[in-house]
Amino acid sequence: MKLKSCLTPFVKPLAWAAPFTLRKAYPPKRIADLIKVRISADGEGIELWNGDTPKAKAWITITNLSPFSLELDRAFGSFSYGAELESFSYLQKEKILPASEKSFPIETSLTKEQAGVIQRLMTSNPRPEVRFNAHILCSVHNFDLHKSLGTTHHRLVNFNAAG
Repeated sequence: MKLKSCLTPFVKPLAWAAPFTLRKAYPPKRIADLIKVRISADGEGIELWNGDTPKAKAWITITNLSPFSLELDRAFGSFSYGAELESFSYLQKEKILPASEKSFPIETSLTKEQAGVIQRLMTSNPRPEVRFNAHILCSVHNFDLHKSLGTTHHRLVNFNAAG
């Protein structure tokens, strides 16, 4: 009992200093560098669909290499194929534990004009890209994450070769 009362004055400042020390040791940029975002290798990467209802779809995989549990609060961005096509938003929350990864789909509708642009650009073979922005919640810092995700894996469905 005597030992506990002797340590109490030292434990309270340590309990206060731990979050401060973590904030100094892990600024938002360092945590963001420990988060890897990529277009999932599952499936075809980015899928661009033509037809009655043109659309763009991709699976995003986030890998948390930080020592903290993270929460994806919301994500938004845009698809591009030689030119910016259409924006998307993902409003579901996703928990991402340390040393784990989470995959989720993003999708948006395209207009007939945008599908026509893709068809005209097929001969120059531009790489499809996703501009990805997310708001990340963490016990140490909340921050925004910005990534530009390119891939060579893409599939064009119901497009004819430009002539």
